[in-house]
Amino acid sequence: MKSQTTWSLSSLLALPALALLALSKASSEDLPQACDTSNSCEIGQNCTCTVPANSYRTRFFYFNATPIESGNNYSCHLDGMLGIYEGASVPEGAKVECEDPCRTFPVRLTIDASNMTETNGSAQVKFQAPPSDTSWGVTFGCEG
Repeated sequence: MKSQTTWSLSSLLALPALALLALSKASSEDLPQACDTSNSCEIGQNCTCTVPANSYRTRFFYFNATPIESGNNYSCHLDGMLGIYEGASVPEGAKVECEDPCRTFPVRLTIDASNMTETNGSAQVKFQAPPSDTSWGVTFGCEG
């Protein structure tokens, strides 16, 4: 004899909300430390932090990649759920190129330091965190 399960419309509608709540709770417990306004990241490392929830205002964060050495090229990435790339500052003579699409995450950058006037320096990558009622992780890294 087969058993039948009867679902009410209200219980079916509640399932996605319960799943989202469970996912939100699990993922918020697994997120890394909160992002500082300015975050240092050495070349060759992936640096991850959590953008805290803030439903009311846009915030800006920075990753500082060090060291950028004259004569080298670097491939960088900026990944996350909601971020918007705002630009990069590099030492004089260095150039930054961004793969399309360049504004929304994920972002891929190339830093060409072949004509950099200093021996070494740092690159500062700026991103915007729009208002959100959930925390989310962001990862930055450069290889060169």
